[in-house]
Amino acid sequence: MVFLPTLANSSAMRDDEFDVSQTYLCIIPGLEGHHDRFRVLCERLKVPAIILQPGLDRPDETISNLAQRYAEILLKKAPLKENFYLLGYESGSLVALEMAAILEDHGFTGTVFLVGESPEKIQSAINERLKEYDSDEALQLAVARHMVKLMIGGRTDELETALCGASTWQEKVEACLRSILGRVSHSVQYAQELIESAYGRIKQVQCYNLKVKELRSKLVLIRAASSTANPEALSLQRHSQQPISVYQLRAPLAYTTADLRCSAIINSHLNNEILEAFEKKNLCDTYLLNTQLFVTMDES
Repeated sequence: MVFLPTLANSSAMRDDEFDVSQTYLCIIPGLEGHHDRFRVLCERLKVPAIILQPGLDRPDETISNLAQRYAEILLKKAPLKENFYLLGYESGSLVALEMAAILEDHGFTGTVFLVGESPEKIQSAINERLKEYDSDEALQLAVARHMVKLMIGGRTDELETALCGASTWQEKVEACLRSILGRVSHSVQYAQELIESAYGRIKQVQCYNLKVKELRSKLVLIRAASSTANPEALSLQRHSQQPISVYQLRAPLAYTTADLRCSAIINSHLNNEILEAFEKKNLCDTYLLNTQLFVTMDES
């Protein structure tokens, strides 16, 4: 759980010090699984936000398992109010729908924001982009080359030689580790988890069987600029008993979370109690906080 500053909460917090009395927007990242993509989005939110990062230590976890793990964390650490708020970005929309179903089974109803595309289109778009890799072996080689290139920032000639004798995925990962040894600043263990999780998240989406369950919760689709209109909305309507809301952004998928309208749309769907509490909230830094800052600066 990562907390980013919002209009309602100006400072970042650790996962053991947040206020359980507040309502939070819970954000589920996409394939990259990193919180920093949502920094601009969170800066303009009128509600505190939690980013649920998948971590690197469960490369074989399915989307259903991930949703169950996230839901259990929320139920245990962040007691939910009458309304919950989830946001799924890119492939995170698949996890968000699963989480909403689990939370509804516990008696909650909320609002689910899907940023980028509908879940069906996200899954088909990822499969379309990867169709040139017609086997698991071809996909593994592509992921291995891509991740090593990202980490060393240069040519991967040594890796190509090492991969020639690798037949299993584990052997390919070991070949990657040998080729980057002494060329990156982080540990071999971290590099291994990074490579394995990259492949694991792609397989998560490819192997996921999207279930259609009519939720009681409200669905809000915030669509990227390249999205098509009618078929997407119709496919999403199957997932909710309520009429869905659809918004069109001008930004492409990679920049949807930096589009200023995205935060405004989310704020417009918050309940009146949250908005009234925000209007009455003192957003100024305290004099004591500023004094401590100046004292620290003077001492240094």
